[in-house]
Amino acid sequence: MQQPSEDSVKREILETLEHLDILQKQSLNRFDTPEIYNRVFQLLEILEAKMQDLNHLFPEPSPDTNRLLQDLFFNVKKIRESTEDLKSTPQKLQFQDDFIGVIDRIKEDLNKLNKQ
Repeated sequence: MQQPSEDSVKREILETLEHLDILQKQSLNRFDTPEIYNRVFQLLEILEAKMQDLNHLFPEPSPDTNRLLQDLFFNVKKIRESTEDLKSTPQKLQFQDDFIGVIDRIKEDLNKLNKQ
């Protein structure tokens, strides 16, 4: 089986992030409902799988690339944790600002990865 290209994996990651961003915009104040919550986790599973694909494209990354990859994984984990927190605390303040901020950081890290 042929390994996907770095560009195709990044494109798929960006598409998944865009789906998450659209979902959070359309679901303002309803993120804790089961339908929305479950869809977010489906998208996060796709995102995590694509991050693994991206990680495999750099078997021996430079220290800077390795740091960016770790930042990407950390930010995906942060989205997951903040969404899980929302289920137990539905009125959590700043959730969507934080959510958007993490999506933006992932996009920035992907762009930085392009420049290396």
